[in-house]
Amino acid sequence: MIYMIVKKAIIISCYRSGKQRIRSCHLLLAIYHLPLATLKVVISILMCIGILWACAYKVGPSGGPEDKTPPEILYTFPAPDSTNIDTLPYIEFRFSEAVDKSSINNQIWLLPELPNGYELQWKGNKTLRIILNDTLEKDQTYIFTIGTGVRDLRRNSLKSPFTLPFSTGAEIDHGEIQGKLFDKKPQGIFLYSYQKSDTFSANMVFDRKPRYYSQADNSGNYRLKYLNEADYRVYALEDVNGDRKYTMQTDRIGIPFKDVTIDSQQMQHQDINFYLIREDTTRPELRRADALNNRVVEITFSEPLHPRQAFAIEIEDSTDHTELPVIVSALEIDEPNRLRVYTQKQNDVKYHGILTAVQDTAGNFSAGDSIEFYFLGDAEPDTTQPQLKSIEPPNNTKTVNYDAIIELTFSPPVDSSSLKKAAHLFTADSLDTLPVNGKWQFESLLQPHFIPDTLLKGNQTYQIQINLSELKTIFSEAYTDSLDSLYISHFTTKDWALLGEISGVVNASNPAYKTAIILASPIRGAATYTTVSPIGSPYLLEFLPEGSYLLKAAVDLNQNGVIDKGSSLPFQFSEPVIASPDTVKVRKRWTTEGIDLQF
Repeated sequence: MIYMIVKKAIIISCYRSGKQRIRSCHLLLAIYHLPLATLKVVISILMCIGILWACAYKVGPSGGPEDKTPPEILYTFPAPDSTNIDTLPYIEFRFSEAVDKSSINNQIWLLPELPNGYELQWKGNKTLRIILNDTLEKDQTYIFTIGTGVRDLRRNSLKSPFTLPFSTGAEIDHGEIQGKLFDKKPQGIFLYSYQKSDTFSANMVFDRKPRYYSQADNSGNYRLKYLNEADYRVYALEDVNGDRKYTMQTDRIGIPFKDVTIDSQQMQHQDINFYLIREDTTRPELRRADALNNRVVEITFSEPLHPRQAFAIEIEDSTDHTELPVIVSALEIDEPNRLRVYTQKQNDVKYHGILTAVQDTAGNFSAGDSIEFYFLGDAEPDTTQPQLKSIEPPNNTKTVNYDAIIELTFSPPVDSSSLKKAAHLFTADSLDTLPVNGKWQFESLLQPHFIPDTLLKGNQTYQIQINLSELKTIFSEAYTDSLDSLYISHFTTKDWALLGEISGVVNASNPAYKTAIILASPIRGAATYTTVSPIGSPYLLEFLPEGSYLLKAAVDLNQNGVIDKGSSLPFQFSEPVIASPDTVKVRKRWTTEGIDLQF
């Protein structure tokens, strides 16, 4: 049947052909007059060729560069800054290009919020209409915001939040709070502003949505605009579940360093800057206690413990109450939720222990003054060979910082007095003279530190010498079987001639601000360079590798040498921090001067 159809198609095609297709018709008619069996073979071959041609044909990619242009707002109703709006049934936006409609979810806000909210209507995928379900308050400035999560079909997001202000009164409120959020990924982090009325409390951030909020852009900058005259407290919040409330331990929060007042004297406030913190209020809990061998007990907790705490531990035979002497305890280096307790030799009996005042890394203490634990003693001896596991800086490291410290890691813990005798730091040209002076710190006998008394010399090779035959564990065992085993490790410091400096003055109008912590962070790299200076006096950041830096300064109000970032419960202000508006260029053998910061 199919072959008869093909023959008819050939006749029709030829009759409809013009003179220019006469040759094609002669070919088709020749095929038409072939015997039926031969025609079947020809048609089958032509069909196979057609299929192969269709499979081989590929459409080339569309030309032009990849679209990386973010969408923009071209039109709004009402127009920005409109006033005396009596009734407003809807708000409308027109985008510069098609947008992903699903990205609108949780990215549009009308502030102050309406009791019954609004509904969305789309005209195509460029125009969005918001149908309001309530009448507006009288003499009120409203702000409709589109967040940075809105994106086009190429997944390009809005560069910064878009705000549309309008008012039901005769004028627009023009109060403004702005600042910067110091975070690796600040875009989309919320800034919440609470008016400090008679009903205000520091706990509002936990259970009440703010009347005004906005978002930080991809550089961390934010602006809370169109605020009326009032006192305000602003928080930064990484609102994970989108409920516009602070959920401790789930969300990260930024605590302000002060409250601000917007009035006729000052309508704008700048440099209300934030660090984000994750607050931990969970107390550490004991999970289990196990004897690893006849002189090591491991106590496991629900979370990492504070590394700089002295553990008070008592252990006794639970039957006859004979004391099991504790030699020392130390947190595991790689798993700080595990506390290793090193004891005299245990017996194969059940032991009872008491651990006093355990503190986690956030400063939370365990419930109660003490923790009880039980474990079954292990009579099996510890057969592992004591060892020096690692050393910092590693052997043959180049470009070591001038303020480097020496860090040794042992297993089991080292005897501190033997380490002081066995380990020394020398310069390469003074091996036959005195070692470098310094002090050992033994916060952990598993990982002691040697801190030189002065800065290391530039472009200098140093040797760390450790006489392992003199080195002993807390059990008085040697770290080597050899009577003459000298461990030597080398490192070389940076060449100071290849480094630069930044200098300037940190000033403050507040006479209570006395001391500043200045920090320089390279645009590329994770290192942070710090110095402390009296406010109003010149500071100097030394020994900086060549490159571009971001500069920040914080007021050290309590003089503890660190930037305190505040707390929400109980509420405590953070310490003020500001940043240089531009990056600072550092060149080798050069001091970049005049980098002043003003609080």
